[in-house]
Amino acid sequence: MGGIEVGTAVTHNVRLVRQIGEGGMGSIWLADHQGLDTEVAVKFIAKDLVKGDPEMAQRFKREAG
Repeated sequence: MGGIEVGTAVTHNVRLVRQIGEGGMGSIWLADHQGLDTEVAVKFIAKDLVKGDPEMAQRFKREAG
């Protein structure tokens, strides 16, 4: 998953700490949620999976919600 690095700010409150998993669909990262003062998991989907496939993007959004 190129472009994702330790320390990246995902939102103004969420900063990536380390990658904790990777699979065929993407990666999962441990992150610090500074607003809640806790650790959270952040899931990223591989760009090539959603490129040109709106159904895959919707599936990912349903899983996240």
